Amino acid sequence: WVGMAADGRAPFARRRRPGHTASRTQLRRVLPILAVCLFCAYAFWFSQRAMSAHPGPAVEAGALGHVPGEHITVQMQESADLLKTTRDSQLVKETLSSVPSASPVACTDDVKAHMAGGQATCGDFSGSAYVDIQTSSEPFERREMTISAWILIDEPIGDEILSIQTIVSNKHSGCSADPGHDGFSVFVNAWNTNSRQLYLSWGNSESGCEELATENDAIPVARWTFIAATFDGKDASLYVNGKLLAHTGRNLGHTRTASGSSSPVRRSMKPTAPLRVGAHTDMKHYLHGYVAELSLHASAISAQQVSALYRCGVGAVGLPVLRLSFVPTGPLLEANGLSRSISLLGDDARASRPLVEL
Repeated sequence: WVGMAADGRAPFARRRRPGHTASRTQLRRVLPILAVCLFCAYAFWFSQRAMSAHPGPAVEAGALGHVPGEHITVQMQESADLLKTTRDSQLVKETLSSVPSASPVACTDDVKAHMAGGQATCGDFSGSAYVDIQTSSEPFERREMTISAWILIDEPIGDEILSIQTIVSNKHSGCSADPGHDGFSVFVNAWNTNSRQLYLSWGNSESGCEELATENDAIPVARWTFIAATFDGKDASLYVNGKLLAHTGRNLGHTRTASGSSSPVRRSMKPTAPLRVGAHTDMKHYLHGYVAELSLHASAISAQQVSALYRCGVGAVGLPVLRLSFVPTGPLLEANGLSRSISLLGDDARASRPLVEL
């Protein structure tokens, strides 16, 4: 290297002055400590800033699938006037809200953690209430689709048999092979039982009640539960709290078909028929319980996406084609890509209950 100093030092090296060796050694010892202190101070400042940006109380561990030690805070989604919850500023779950043709009531303690202290109302279906979602032309039912919702089924009183508890349907109940039984329905309980199974039913030219069901006791009573049902063009699936519990092509759960073959699913659809929340379309098998945050996706989302939907809310897997949520002033219907001819109808004759805050 041209220009090497005569004393053997590297080019551009500084000449040490007497006494600098000790001071530089001390500096090398102090610098790591200063770096750690600066890092801790920054971490504390950042955490305080995050808490002030998203204030809210901690929630009980284990509520609605929350992991112990996590905190949930509340922020307002201005565009839809719906509360949202955030977990560690990363996971987002839509809050449960209020009432279709049933009146707003307070959600149960199980949901308080989910709401993190905000106002929480949900659809009260007391055995005579329902909501119809209608469209003029665009399809609701599709060859590939996913229906999801948060539900709470009432506990039977004494020896009461609740029988079929309809979450959503666009078909008649029963098994007749006719156009009225084409379509699909999602419900809880086998007929004339309290089996607490989740069912997905569909109709075709051979039967009006081909079905996929979970094992018994999959749906707890008097507790908020997340459910999802999918058709992927070949098979049907059922999920409870983000877990796959029944599948027509995997010999999982129970399948009943007229042909005896569980896969592929043979289904006669009614794409533009109204969706009825809380009863079958022949006004049978009313729901005794609560519904919040019902969504329709125009694809069969994967098991991983269902888990994300359960843990993080509707926005975790893209916008649904249809989303029925509820606010204290009434139903809130959001349609992505569908015409504004969609409307809500309900049974307004039933008695209402007052709105209360948690």
